[in-house]
Amino acid sequence: MMLIAAAAGLVFLCTFVHAAAQPDSARNFQSGAAGAPSATLVQHGPGRQVSAGKFLVANRSLRDPNFAKTVVLLTDHSEKGAMGLIINRETNVRLAEVLPETKGLEHRSETIHIGGPVARRGMMLLIRTNEAPEDAQRVLDGLYLSAGRTMLATMILESDSDTFRVYSGYSGWGPGQLEGEIEEGAWHIFPADARTVFDPSMSEVWQRLIDRTQIRFAWVEHRVR
Repeated sequence: MMLIAAAAGLVFLCTFVHAAAQPDSARNFQSGAAGAPSATLVQHGPGRQVSAGKFLVANRSLRDPNFAKTVVLLTDHSEKGAMGLIINRETNVRLAEVLPETKGLEHRSETIHIGGPVARRGMMLLIRTNEAPEDAQRVLDGLYLSAGRTMLATMILESDSDTFRVYSGYSGWGPGQLEGEIEEGAWHIFPADARTVFDPSMSEVWQRLIDRTQIRFAWVEHRVR
């Protein structure tokens, strides 16, 4: 068990349990697509190693309803497992409805995003800033992860809506589980960036990244010939 942050008695609780917590998305992946030689090359080409600060882009053939057509931002990866947040599943549920006691939210329009199938009652915060916030974990340049209610209150009072997003739940993998799914071809790996995480057209992000995989396939096939 890995604990990044916790606020006892508050809504913001983040206990990351990797072992057996995450559905095996590779089980719902069509094996025929996963076995294509070019798919393996695309997954493991130069600079495509799995690590924190990368996007996992669900393969077209991944049928797991938890992850079909998703883009996951990896926020942690080690020998103990991996953790990330789905970035392209926005809901129409306003933060003000979920946290009615939080001052300042009643007049704001921010909504909850679904971060993954694990610990849905827990919430996490991604913050876009050039200065490291206190008690926040750096994910990549200009992007930080927090699970603190105090941080949320600060962002509500001092920041615009395009500088933070709140996620319900997270996505977690046990030791070697994510690597196995990648080997099966369930995920494409891309370098992540804060701009894409905060893209105003999140419903289009998966398709745009998937379209880029076709360019990779063409490049690999050209190199192999």
